[in-house]
Amino acid sequence: EQGDAEAELVGAGVGGAAEVQLRGDVGRGAAGGGVGGLGGVDELVLVGGVAGHELLAAGGGHRASALALEAVIREQGWPWRVRLVNLFEVLDPQGQFRRFTGKAPEDWYNQRLARGWTIGMAQELKLLQGLIRMGHSRLVRTLQQHWLRSEPDLVVSLVPNFNRPLYESLVSALPGVPYVTLLTDLADFSPNFWIERAQDQHFICGTPKAVEQARGLGHADSRIHATSGMIIRPEFYRQPLLDRAAQMRHLGLDPDRPTGLVLFGGHGSRAMLGIARKLAHTTQLILVCGHNQALAAQLRALPTVAPRIWPRSYAR
Repeated sequence: EQGDAEAELVGAGVGGAAEVQLRGDVGRGAAGGGVGGLGGVDELVLVGGVAGHELLAAGGGHRASALALEAVIREQGWPWRVRLVNLFEVLDPQGQFRRFTGKAPEDWYNQRLARGWTIGMAQELKLLQGLIRMGHSRLVRTLQQHWLRSEPDLVVSLVPNFNRPLYESLVSALPGVPYVTLLTDLADFSPNFWIERAQDQHFICGTPKAVEQARGLGHADSRIHATSGMIIRPEFYRQPLLDRAAQMRHLGLDPDRPTGLVLFGGHGSRAMLGIARKLAHTTQLILVCGHNQALAAQLRALPTVAPRIWPRSYAR
């Protein structure tokens, strides 16, 4: 019914396309009871790197994607309430991980990327997935209680690795509530990353590769929804009303030279130093360092022949 339905978007992020369309019978309720094929859905809850409608300091692509999806829904005028939920706050409401380690889980990941410490991360991912499997029953029980309290009508996951306990807890606590995984990567890093086997759910895939991976794991085409890339905020699709060449000259760039855009998320990466060195004589660069002021200072100190600029933090 209009006015009292609710859906949860669970995740640490949502990726990109100008529009988000879930085609077909995704929601529960009468065919005419909702919008866009989501029968009876009035409220969506995004679960991931966000808390309520306030941004966490940690940042991340999952959070940015969730906010982009929320913005698209609001801009297109869908009559849904959108609720953003941080998965880690549901699983660890007392903040024991932060108290024990001194940092939130996403802080460890962001700092390693910013410093270029990526060796061994594939092995660490397998360890994390093993720990998730070991704690599966406890995770399911905790999430069941969350679903029973929040009673969503639609859950959209924007986080990898946790989709099996998220799905199993939802279908056992609230049978009939649809579950959607929105991949915020160009492809799945199987196994058990984004796409799980034998789950009666929907997938939103931003690339043909991801679509084929979902099919390869046995999911029907009616449950796979292709978009044109990762979801980004609607502002990026608006045509700027400015003189491009004049604006580039104002920024100190040459409009007649090739221009490279270098970015590594909200915290940058030391890999940008190597890129800047190799292209110093040939390509003018726009180097986006996010919140990483120390990295920006190192890049400014590098000698260069081609023009180079460092925009202030773009992460929101």
